[in-house]
Amino acid sequence: MVGAHRDAWQRLTPRERQICEALAKCCTNREIAAQLGISPNTVRNRVHVILKKLHLRRRGDVIARYSRLPPPEKMERRQ
Repeated sequence: MVGAHRDAWQRLTPRERQICEALAKCCTNREIAAQLGISPNTVRNRVHVILKKLHLRRRGDVIARYSRLPPPEKMERRQ
């Protein structure tokens, strides 16, 4: 199962991965926007794209999936 989640993670852009990391910390769109220097609307749009790419319905689903992944630095070494 981790392999499937890792493959899904790899389909995301680096920015989308950053947003997933912030979502996993339960940050709001405004908080994510402030951290990344982008607008809250951009965050909202990116979250929508992430949900579509991962075939998920809610932000909470992203958090649940992200929490099952090995740490990103370990996955990047495996590539």
